[in-house]
Amino acid sequence: MNKKARIITASTLAGLLAITLYSSYEHEYVTVCGIYSEDYLPFGRYSNGDIYIGDEEYINSIKDNIGENDILIVMGQQDGDPNASIISSHEITNKDERYEILTILKMYEYKYPSDWDRSLESMRVEWAVHNIFYNLGIERNRTQDVDLDNSEEKIYSSKILQRLIK
Repeated sequence: MNKKARIITASTLAGLLAITLYSSYEHEYVTVCGIYSEDYLPFGRYSNGDIYIGDEEYINSIKDNIGENDILIVMGQQDGDPNASIISSHEITNKDERYEILTILKMYEYKYPSDWDRSLESMRVEWAVHNIFYNLGIERNRTQDVDLDNSEEKIYSSKILQRLIK
């Protein structure tokens, strides 16, 4: 990361910290989402489109035939670590929509248990951090999608970081 990007990142984080410390605002999430029956192709729906979840082969087979606001989530492994990767996550800027998508992802994991295990709150924070970095132009090739690895649960479940990104 170059000097300018570090200064922008540090300034952004300092601003977020100041806003957090002096703000008593708590966002109340409103969800309009659900899962489909097993005979329907998408796993679920959020307020702006359908959500498709599966392995990389399945997602690659359908990615050219989905709606504009539909979401693709690849379940798999990244360097041996269970992972859920939300493709083009930077396009979802509404925190309620992100929460709906993550809620559906947790429903998928409940229905099809695996070794992948992330808390809703840590995923919410990680996605927000990715979007902040993407919008600042920081490593866009890595921050355009959010990879919700098991190994990052500890990082994004930090109460301080959760408070900063509320």
